[in-house]
Amino acid sequence: MSDVEWNKGREYVAITDHTPYYDWEMKLHRDDRVLFLSHYDQFWGYGKHVSSGRKAYFLKCLVHDPQLPPLSREQIKQAILQTHNAEYFDAYNNYWIHHLMLSDAPRTLAYKDAILTAARAGLLEGKIVLDIGCGSGILSAFCALAGAKHGEILYSEKD
Repeated sequence: MSDVEWNKGREYVAITDHTPYYDWEMKLHRDDRVLFLSHYDQFWGYGKHVSSGRKAYFLKCLVHDPQLPPLSREQIKQAILQTHNAEYFDAYNNYWIHHLMLSDAPRTLAYKDAILTAARAGLLEGKIVLDIGCGSGILSAFCALAGAKHGEILYSEKD
C-alpha cells in the first residue's frame, strides 16, 4: 500500500477484519470506513472509525482508498503479509521489545536453563559462541557465565 496517497480528512475502507492486540489499535471489520487523521510511521496511521467515532491507530495495509480500483484477493494478501513482516522485524530496532522480552521471566529463565544444561554436558567450556541477532546480548551473557571462552555478537541496526 506504499503507493497510496494518504490525505488528511480522506476516508479509507477496511479491506479485511482486524482484531486489535493492543487497546490503542483500531478494531476493523471489512468495509468499515476510517477517516485518516495523521501518520505515525510507514506502517501505522491514526484515524477515526467513522461509525463508532473512536480515534485509534490502524495498520495502513488494512485500508484502501475507495477512489482507486478494488484490490484483488492476492493484492490484499500480499499487502497484509508485507506489512506484518516489515512491522515484525522493525520492532527489534526498538528498545521496548528487548525490555519486554527480558521482563518475560519464564522465557528468559528457560533460555538460561537450556544454556546451563548445555554447559553441564560440556558443550560450552572453552568454546567460542556466535550470537547472531543478539538484541540485548542476554544469551551471550548466559554463555559467558556458563564457561564459554569468548563471545562474538552480531546485531544489525536500521541506519
